[in-house]
Amino acid sequence: TTYSLAAALDTLNSRNLTGNLTINNLATLTTTASNYNIDCVNLTVGSGGTLTANASTVSLSGNWSNSGTFTAGTSTVTFNASLGTTQTVGSNSNAFNVISHSSTGAIQLTDALTAVDLNITSGTFDANGQNISVSGNWNFSGGTFSAGGTPGSQTVNIIGTTETIFSGNTTFNILVINTTNYGAKSVKFTASSNQTIPNSGSLTLTGAADKTLTLDRSGGSGTDQWTITLPTNLAGNIFTAGTNITVSNSNAVNATVTPSSYVTVVAGAGGNNTGWDFDTTAPVITLTAS
Repeated sequence: TTYSLAAALDTLNSRNLTGNLTINNLATLTTTASNYNIDCVNLTVGSGGTLTANASTVSLSGNWSNSGTFTAGTSTVTFNASLGTTQTVGSNSNAFNVISHSSTGAIQLTDALTAVDLNITSGTFDANGQNISVSGNWNFSGGTFSAGGTPGSQTVNIIGTTETIFSGNTTFNILVINTTNYGAKSVKFTASSNQTIPNSGSLTLTGAADKTLTLDRSGGSGTDQWTITLPTNLAGNIFTAGTNITVSNSNAVNATVTPSSYVTVVAGAGGNNTGWDFDTTAPVITLTAS
């Protein structure tokens, strides 16, 4: 069964649909008033169609396909396919607010993704080589992240000025945290978590004057740390960091600074760090394998 909208404007009440929802050319679906929820199999926003989600929850057991306009508001889009099922996500460059996945299936991107929060507590999130930008939280406390695509190409960008908390352990391909175009940002990692950059990947950290990048622990106490594991074959400018970066309560594995370039770290470092080699005599850092 496919529920299709073709009217100029249609406001949806709370609906549990047994089939697919298609918003056709020039149709507009707005979850106004009580911000009613939508529950369907596949959701398609056709070319010229518009879905305005406001504060609703949109739940799918199938695919998300958008060639029109999606305005996320403060909504949550939940993917809930079961084990053995892969749900594809095509965003048409429209940003999500929260993407949630707590079932045992998989999500696979078909184009680049921008979201405030990724909340993946079960199953697999397959980037499929597509770049991801997140301004809020990266929660993979129970799910698995797969960069996919050509090794060394898929990038996760942490953007904006809102505090970002990394939960769970993730193996990235390329991870970039750069405050230059935004402003000062705090990025925290849950205590005892481990973020890994593989041999084919890279890590870039960049702060700027009046735009300090602060890296610290979330939760824990005392000498508890978060860990970043760098490639064992670091060479050249694989790891890059600019000025105005504060690092606290962390352990860097496989990290040593080459003699030719260094990092300028605010106040030297925030304390309770191991594995780093901080130096304040030059503006750039290059790390190689220890």
